[in-house]
Amino acid sequence: RCCLEVAADEYDEWIIPDPVYSIGQKVWIVTPDLPPDDWQEKRIFGIELYAPRWQHGSLMAEPVWYYGVKALTGQGETKWLTQEQITQHPQACDFESDHF
Repeated sequence: RCCLEVAADEYDEWIIPDPVYSIGQKVWIVTPDLPPDDWQEKRIFGIELYAPRWQHGSLMAEPVWYYGVKALTGQGETKWLTQEQITQHPQACDFESDHF
């Protein structure tokens, strides 16, 4: 598994892994206040690395992957969500943890 290095200068040391999900995968939008049976199934139609930089070029914060999800048919508006906001296995989500 290769990693992507995002660096603007010698002081930026962010190394981020490849995206967890890929285009075409089916996922569910994680909605902590609803039971997993009521979550909406979507499909990933885009992946984008968000790595904001200061004017002088160094990174503002750790880069984050965003996933563009739509209805399974590809219709409707794209929602851009982080890895924590979607899951491939809704039954595996643990809302008792500090993750949410």
